[in-house]
Amino acid sequence: MDQEKVRLWYNKLYGRQGSSTMRPKKAYVQFIKIIEKHFEINKAIKVLDIACGAGHLLGLLEEKKCVTSGVDISDEAVKVAQKNTLKSRIVQGSAEQLPFSENSFQLITCLGSLEHFTDPSKALSEMKRVGDESALFCIVVPNKDYFMYLLLKEEGTSQQEIGETLLSKNEWSEVFVKNGFDVVGVEPDNWIKNNTHIEFKNGFSSFFKTLTKWLAWRVLPIRYTYQFVFLLKKSK
Repeated sequence: MDQEKVRLWYNKLYGRQGSSTMRPKKAYVQFIKIIEKHFEINKAIKVLDIACGAGHLLGLLEEKKCVTSGVDISDEAVKVAQKNTLKSRIVQGSAEQLPFSENSFQLITCLGSLEHFTDPSKALSEMKRVGDESALFCIVVPNKDYFMYLLLKEEGTSQQEIGETLLSKNEWSEVFVKNGFDVVGVEPDNWIKNNTHIEFKNGFSSFFKTLTKWLAWRVLPIRYTYQFVFLLKKSK
């Protein structure tokens, strides 16, 4: 799908659902905590969130006094993000042609979007261009070996319609290394895990399915997680 069709697809989505289009703001706290294991977030840091969506991550980073910017291909997403933030500079644009100067940011995030870009390698090249030499990159990507995909013999998210790249942990690592990054950390995206609650109110079948997911989240290795949170640096 070309970028104009992607823009229109997301415009419809954000125009219809607004701030509730993706995850709620509290879901992004985990990413802040993961980043802080590798990087000191403070008011001197300039941050760019690529495919910023409703702006919830930017809102959390504003609370930490960072200098925050966001970009999204969807005009409607930009409008929503501007309402959800106070000081962030948020613009409409493509990840494959970022409207920012070289070496502008110390922290660059892209959460659950790289897999939908029309040219992921070009987007990664642009991330490197706008990040300075010490920049940390936090990129969240989907796992083709997610245990629920394997159990149900299904795969992919609700955004498959616009194109979606699904790879394993090792395959994503290879993509990042090939595009000039060093992998400094990989962690699971625990949003689903943290919101899987065991309740017996919809029958045994539903209870058993939820119990299976709850147990699997706690015993399976990271290679079967839902999404990966990659922490990257530019290769020297």
